[in-house]
Amino acid sequence: HFGLLYSPISADYGKSFHDISHLINNTFIRKEFGLLAGPGNSQQVILTGDTPGLDNPGGVIFTSTDAGVSFKSVQLPFHLAQPITFHFLNPEYLVVISIDGGLWLSLDFGAVWTKVHEGTQSFTWGSGITLFFSFSTKGTVEADRRGELFLKRTKDLGKTFTTVAHSIFSFGYVGGFLFTSVIETLFYSVLDGDEDMIFMHVDNPGGTVGERSELHCNSLKHTHLTHTLSHAHTLVSLSISFSLPLYLRF
Repeated sequence: HFGLLYSPISADYGKSFHDISHLINNTFIRKEFGLLAGPGNSQQVILTGDTPGLDNPGGVIFTSTDAGVSFKSVQLPFHLAQPITFHFLNPEYLVVISIDGGLWLSLDFGAVWTKVHEGTQSFTWGSGITLFFSFSTKGTVEADRRGELFLKRTKDLGKTFTTVAHSIFSFGYVGGFLFTSVIETLFYSVLDGDEDMIFMHVDNPGGTVGERSELHCNSLKHTHLTHTLSHAHTLVSLSISFSLPLYLRF
């Protein structure tokens, strides 16, 4: 990756920019992580410093609560493997995976971080403060490729956990629907969803493009409607494809 020393920021929707390098001690910023902004108009901003992993026990982030007018430097006890994710409603709640697979959570906008789990592959916020994440047991190599991941859920920000599924490849959360993928030959594409229903396209066995779509709805008590699409190939090209079948949990 490459760092950016000149760090311009705009507070007027891009009409003008000003250099903030002096506010972050002229630190190189990780280009692939970019500038992270909180949900809505929270004015919370996070920049990730470019620090060598071998020479430092953890990375550095710069947090701002005034849209970049000032920044606070925070030394992390780990190195980021991905950009930090804000909670969709509360910008104080942050979650991220470290390079060694740790799932780290902060409840005070990055000031203090707590490792809540190890061996983490991916995560997503659910409803409220529910957090879903997949993980593999210690010492497991490429568990995601073999469908050996576990799926857990915490409803109290990492204090307690519930195992939701096991032997999965991946998972997703759309609206009020949680789905997991297990080994099979069908191809599914989740097209859209909300808290009451989810719409997906289903290919024929073997991965050939099919003409079947399914609508799963809470009000239908776990049943589904099937409808033939005349332009299914167009929808597939616009969808996020999963190469494994998706099992829904409501």
